[in-house]
Amino acid sequence: MLTALIFKVLNEKGIVIHDLDLIGETDTPAQIDVCVEVNDAKKRVLIECKDFDVSGKNVDLPILRHFWAVVEERKPYEGIVLTCNGFSPNAKKYAKAKGIKLAVLRDFREEDKEDRILSIDMHILEKSWINPHPYLEFFNTGDMEKWKADFAFASSDNVFIKTLNGRSLFNEFMDDVLNGYPMETPGHVKHKVPIDGARLEVGDRGEIPIAALTIDFDIIHRDYFYEMVSNKVATLILESLEEKDDIVFCGEDIERYEIDSDSGEVKPRSSRSSARI
Repeated sequence: MLTALIFKVLNEKGIVIHDLDLIGETDTPAQIDVCVEVNDAKKRVLIECKDFDVSGKNVDLPILRHFWAVVEERKPYEGIVLTCNGFSPNAKKYAKAKGIKLAVLRDFREEDKEDRILSIDMHILEKSWINPHPYLEFFNTGDMEKWKADFAFASSDNVFIKTLNGRSLFNEFMDDVLNGYPMETPGHVKHKVPIDGARLEVGDRGEIPIAALTIDFDIIHRDYFYEMVSNKVATLILESLEEKDDIVFCGEDIERYEIDSDSGEVKPRSSRSSARI
C-alpha cells in the first residue's frame, strides 16, 4: 500500500492501482501488487513488493524468476521489484539479464542527510538611494521668477521636463537619473545632470529653460541575511539500484492520497478522510 502511494506521488497524472488481478495471454489472472498506467495505459509498469523488514532477508532468485514469468506474459513497459532490505547477488544478476529494475524503499535516516541540500543561506546586499533633493539654476532672474510663480500650481503629475530625449514627468526623469547612477560606493553625492537645452513646464503654463540641474542624494548599502529551510520532513527514501539519484518522500506528500477500498485505485484524499501514514 505504501508503494502504491509513493508511485502516485511520482505519477500524479497516471493511474496507480494497488492489488490488481491482471489477465495475461494464457487467460489466467496474476496478482500484481502495484500497477501504474500512464498515457491511457500505453505505458504500464508492474511492481512486485517484498516486505522482508522483519526477517531481514534479501530478495533472492526465486522471487525474480516468478516475477519474470508475469512480466514475460503480460509484457508491460517496465517491471520493478521493490523491497525494504536488498537483493542477493544472483537476484541482481538475473534482474539485469531480464531488464527488471530493482529498488529499495526504506525510512529516511540521519546519514541520508549527508551530501543533500537541507537549507540555503542567502546574503542580499541592497544598494539604493535616499533623500534626493534637486537644485535648479536658471539663465536669468525672469525665468527664475516665472518658475517661482508657476511652482505654486505644481503637483507630482503636472511638472514636466523636456530634453533631447523627449518630454517626461520631472519625478520620472529624476528616478531614471538616480537609478542609472553607480551605487558601488555608499555616501553623500552631488550629481550634476547633463541637461543641455532642457526646459521645465508646470502643466501648460509655458516652458522655462534651465541652465543646470544638480541632485543631492545619499547612497546606502543594507545587508540582509536569510536562511531558507523547508518545513517538510523527509520520511522515506527510494533507492534505485540502476539510477544514481535516490528519491526522497515527505509524509505530507504521501498523505495527499488514499487507496479506494473498492477499486484499489490511489486517489487524492478527501477532506473527510484521516491520514494513515
